[in-house]
Amino acid sequence: MMQLRFHFEASCRHEASARRPMWFEGKLSALGLGSSSGYLGRLVVESSPVTLHSLAATATFTFVADLDHRQLQIIEEHRRGGLNFNLEVTGTAMTDGRLERIGVGSIEYEVNQSNWAAILEQMQYRRLLLIELDTPDANRSAAFAAALDYYRDAEK
Repeated sequence: MMQLRFHFEASCRHEASARRPMWFEGKLSALGLGSSSGYLGRLVVESSPVTLHSLAATATFTFVADLDHRQLQIIEEHRRGGLNFNLEVTGTAMTDGRLERIGVGSIEYEVNQSNWAAILEQMQYRRLLLIELDTPDANRSAAFAAALDYYRDAEK
């Protein structure tokens, strides 16, 4: 299992959210993968609840989504260049002993190709690449002839 981590900063703009514990959750989808685009998994906050202690206060938190090797394989088979994620986030706050929805939002997050390659490397994702070349002419050099003989012996 591998994790994608999205760092967020929330700010308090409404008195209804100040000094109240809030829970955030959501779902993660991949975009631009052709017919394979879609739901990847749940987003959960690494440490909940989040509390904004006053109006205009900010808090940082991390959304985490678990991905398995099969999901990464599907992404790699269908992506062209970078990758776009859609994060659908729902917030809930405790108000007078009951839960109250404080917002629903959708955020598109773009990861360019080089950053995605770095993420795959961090996840230790590997993909086998097989390249077939024409056999070199054995008459070209003695080194080629020796290498081809060695290869033929190895095949036996």
